[in-house]
Amino acid sequence: MVLGRKIILAATGGIVLATCTAFLVVQVVIREQGITMLRETMRSTLVEAENVRESISSLTRAGAFNVDRLTTDAKAASDFRQTTIYQTVPVVAAWRAVEQAAQEQGFQFRVVRQNPRNAKNAPQADETELLRQMDEGKINEYFAVDKAKNQVIYARPVRMTADCMTCHGDPGTSPTGDG
Repeated sequence: MVLGRKIILAATGGIVLATCTAFLVVQVVIREQGITMLRETMRSTLVEAENVRESISSLTRAGAFNVDRLTTDAKAASDFRQTTIYQTVPVVAAWRAVEQAAQEQGFQFRVVRQNPRNAKNAPQADETELLRQMDEGKINEYFAVDKAKNQVIYARPVRMTADCMTCHGDPGTSPTGDG
């Protein structure tokens, strides 16, 4: 082979190799930026839900809701989850807000807890350890990318506050009488 062809072949090979390497680097960078943006979007969605919970809690403490009327309506209802008083529960308002935001973003949202009242909120096998770590205060949030399942998981705990005890406290003092 002539020296000129060898030089052209080597230069062409170098350009092809550099171009392929650049494409791979750009692909990795774009993927990482996408994952970071997705994490921040998921996080801000859940933080906003926490803000909704606090806002409804503040309204409740300020007496914005007619609890007597809401309680009477709830006792007459066949399905408590369809009552107005249920909608005024701060954590319910929060998860309803995040469900809507998650749906608009194309996310799947789950409320998960050990020994839930609603069986659909029972943890899946891989969520049990995550819940334990959150319960023990070892982690405040969780984020993982599962390439095998092609999914991104983000979780934050909802901590019970004093206003939660209105419904989750003593059955004798809860508005519906069931604690």
